[in-house]
Amino acid sequence: MRRAMFLGFALLSVAASRLLAGTPPAEAAFPGDNGILTFTRYAPGNLAGQVATAPAEEDAEVTELTSTPGLNAVSAWSPDGTCVAFHSQRDGGDQELYVTGADGGEQTRLTVYPGYDYNPTFSPDGRQLAFVSNRDGEFEIFVFGLETGSMKQITKNTAIDFTPVWSPDGSKIAFTSARDGNYEVYVMNADGTEQVRLTDSPGDDLYPDWSPDGMSIVFATQRTGTLERDIWVMDADGGNAMPLLTRAGSDSEPAYSPDGTMVVFSGSGASGLGHIFVVSSSDGSGLVQVTNLDSVDDRGPDWQSTGSEAGGGLCPTVTPAICGDANADAEIKASDALSILRRAVGSSLVCPPLRCDTDSGGTVVASDALRVLQFSVGQEVVLDCPLAV
Repeated sequence: MRRAMFLGFALLSVAASRLLAGTPPAEAAFPGDNGILTFTRYAPGNLAGQVATAPAEEDAEVTELTSTPGLNAVSAWSPDGTCVAFHSQRDGGDQELYVTGADGGEQTRLTVYPGYDYNPTFSPDGRQLAFVSNRDGEFEIFVFGLETGSMKQITKNTAIDFTPVWSPDGSKIAFTSARDGNYEVYVMNADGTEQVRLTDSPGDDLYPDWSPDGMSIVFATQRTGTLERDIWVMDADGGNAMPLLTRAGSDSEPAYSPDGTMVVFSGSGASGLGHIFVVSSSDGSGLVQVTNLDSVDDRGPDWQSTGSEAGGGLCPTVTPAICGDANADAEIKASDALSILRRAVGSSLVCPPLRCDTDSGGTVVASDALRVLQFSVGQEVVLDCPLAV
């Protein structure tokens, strides 16, 4: 499960362990019963938006989970259906990742980065997050280990890579890339190896999502020769691509229901504003319009799993771990020295969750930051990434 747009990620391992405590293995949630939908309700004509939920029924009642000014968007359910990850600009001009419970209760920031982190998607076992970031200068896909705090960049090229979505068994990630001249659907191993293009058409192919059995991928396409998008489906290896739904207007951002029987998508008509629809995954029949307000733009739906073993309750509170201050002996990496100094030695510090570049693998305490910086720059440590002041 996932969704697109520009976002990013970095969580601390202490916080991650709390989050993981309420997340069962993927087998318990996939396939599961179909719960409610989450999507973004944008205000037309500006960059404001709110994360919303609604049941998958005609003219559904919509509940907004967020209410802060600016952009809150691109929401994705955790495998157990208890948490929603999304990105927000509420704490500044850039986009950071947040998590909230299914009722929109406590909302906690997960990333701290002076750029764009977006498009989060949980792995099927809930122990990793794939996301998109421009922290290396291009929009690339990263994977973050929630238990270990590890961070790995798994794509690297000069084009945009986005919309990562895990296969149900967690072994692969499908995504969209413009690396070959236009947007096409690709797949790779979950560690970033063996990146293979699945689609090849003059029009854009994008927004893939796996069926719960891992046999098919649904996606949006412009291969009919117009600027409008249609919903197609193909085998997981890219074969047998065929239309699922073609109609007037533009349909995009499809996602399978947890039980695999339906597909949710955003569709727009003459006004250009999006609404949320549901159709049968077998033949595109039984179209149901979930949202219908002409004054808002509803996009990027994702479907909650509510299987009997999928868990319940609210998303646990995520509290950033305190790394220490100038008088503490909490361990930090040498490559964080400059960031620590900029954040003021002597004050309580939130551990920088990402390592900027290489270091010797040793650790230092916060009170050693100045000494480490003076000794290390040009030797063991390369401090060449953007650092927040």
